[in-house]
Amino acid sequence: MADEINDGDYSWKKDSGIIALGNMIKIRLSQMANYSRMGNSQAVQQYRDMLKPLMTNLTQACLAEPERHMNQLQQLAVDYMSLGNRDKSLEICDALEQRFASEAAACRFRANLMMMAGDNEEAARYLRKGITLQPSNMKTSIQLVRLYEHLGQPLQALKVLDEMRTVEGDLPLDSLEERALFFNRRGLRAQAAEVLEQVENNRVQQSPFIQLQLGRNYARLEYDDLAHKILSQIPDHSAYFLSGQIEIIRLCDTYDEKLENITLLKNSLNDPDPAREGVMVLEMEIHEEQDELDKALQVFMTYKGKYLGPNDILSTPAAHKVVSILVKAGKIDEAMEQAKKMAISTEATGWREIAALLAMRISPKMTRSILLPVDKTISPIEIVIGICASSALDNANELAKWTTRYDKLYQGRRSVLEILLVNIIAGKIPETNKDVTDANSGGPVGRMPREELLNFARKNPKKAASEAINLLCAGYSGRLGLQSLAKNWAMDSLNARGESQLSAHMVSAIDKTPETLKEILKLHTSETSITRLGIQAELYTAQDDFPKAAAILAKAAKVANGDPGLLFRQAMALERSDKTRPQALAIYEDVWRKVAVPAAANN
Repeated sequence: MADEINDGDYSWKKDSGIIALGNMIKIRLSQMANYSRMGNSQAVQQYRDMLKPLMTNLTQACLAEPERHMNQLQQLAVDYMSLGNRDKSLEICDALEQRFASEAAACRFRANLMMMAGDNEEAARYLRKGITLQPSNMKTSIQLVRLYEHLGQPLQALKVLDEMRTVEGDLPLDSLEERALFFNRRGLRAQAAEVLEQVENNRVQQSPFIQLQLGRNYARLEYDDLAHKILSQIPDHSAYFLSGQIEIIRLCDTYDEKLENITLLKNSLNDPDPAREGVMVLEMEIHEEQDELDKALQVFMTYKGKYLGPNDILSTPAAHKVVSILVKAGKIDEAMEQAKKMAISTEATGWREIAALLAMRISPKMTRSILLPVDKTISPIEIVIGICASSALDNANELAKWTTRYDKLYQGRRSVLEILLVNIIAGKIPETNKDVTDANSGGPVGRMPREELLNFARKNPKKAASEAINLLCAGYSGRLGLQSLAKNWAMDSLNARGESQLSAHMVSAIDKTPETLKEILKLHTSETSITRLGIQAELYTAQDDFPKAAAILAKAAKVANGDPGLLFRQAMALERSDKTRPQALAIYEDVWRKVAVPAAANN
């Protein structure tokens, strides 16, 4: 530093000033968040006014030397986006991209901001650009794989994985690991185990992480002895050792044996030990499997009394498990309070979304104390909850504000179904079916249920708005991991109107047990419904009656003008019976010619 001063370089003074200004902004943002939680809108506005010149000055100073202040600029872009100032956030992104035009990192950062704003299609475009700039940077490809999964586009995700493998050449460890995780996330355990074996065979040294993943997969495939053997090989000094022990306990044959081993594991831990939380979650899960929800919640209460102070919070996975079981037990009020506490402590959008959905279930009025002000909200889920609550309360003024916010940020950027449901709630019912017949939005299987709701909305706009609210809340609850809450919303919708194809489809997507499928078919009786045909096929498949499943799917495919997805399902049913395998092969070939689905070629 002395040499820099002697040379007349005073950049260290600039840096210290920039750091001080950045810290001041951080403090002001934190203080503003506290006032926002207390509902003091006047104080929040005062802090916004204070922050504006501070952030403007810091942005100008950092942009003068972007190479030196990359981290600060990225933080500013995030802060602007969190304050609802999308334009300013993207201005900083543009400047960074211009300066670091050849680097994938700038594209990844912009994609993260787009996802933060709910603009996933734009995020995908920038990740693609990043891959073009630096094909060997696997971080960008992995992020794109997971984004496509989030968007419900698994075939696109698989294409990216194939591209990764091509780029990596002879030792494709990154692409293989991500492919295994991809199969895991989709419940394809056998395929994941096969890929993980390739990963392990390619490694010079054994990886505890891969051993854990492989052991978990074998356990889910019910190869218990093999799973136990692999999990037992995880070294006790590894960060994955405890997770391995937890998986071994899950392999125990009986409920009593599991609880006995839980006790032994708890006794082996130091007090306090961060690992105790993971053991608590496992013990709750064991009781949950037996439908002993009160016992599961008692485990949490005991842990809370011994190890959590008044201001302590659980990790996000543990808190989510507690909230999920509370919802299952019908304790919605307690679940909402737990979610609110997590939202306040973590300032995480996801927890605020969960708390607002739970509040919506209790009373739409309660969402007002949870959601941010309309003009500060950028989360699409929060905005739509605001729309739903305003409509449920018949508050036309609030509904107009939330709808305007949605249109400004997301109209045309979200799924066809979400936009249709929002428009029905807002009373903007399309005069034609053009918007819902978009060829890129699920084909006939997706289009027909949307058309059915739209036709109903034209005759009964108020009832259709209530149905749309239930469907949106069900979809978001499922996306946020609260399956029992999602099922409750969707069943409310189906009970209110048995003809609703969207409601029937949503319940079946959440719970595919034969009991639930039969319950849906009792309520949803329309013989011409493509959704009913699909659910009948699922029920026959669950009962191992593959010829009947194939016959129903053939009928559905005919109704849907040869929809490739239904034909593919028909072929899978035919394949399960030795007598009809040649027919299955012919259909797979037909599907491959139509849409080039890799799974059809593989099968």
